Amino acid sequence: MNKTCLTQANIRIEYIPEHKYIGIWDKETGNYMDFWKTHDCDTICGIIDSMSRVSHPVVTCQLLYGFLPPSI
Repeated sequence: MNKTCLTQANIRIEYIPEHKYIGIWDKETGNYMDFWKTHDCDTICGIIDSMSRVSHPVVTCQLLYGFLPPSI
């Protein structure tokens, strides 16, 4: 590895306020790409954007995807 590419790591501790997650998912979808084949991006992003007025300034609304356990 070329040592000129390495940089000093910055370490800090920050307080993240208590927050809650709201999920939008499809039980029939098994992965991220299949989700977007059957759902309109503008609609989903609009729902998330509409929550920004009630979100905390540090913990903002985000779009992410995760898999649900089969029992849910």
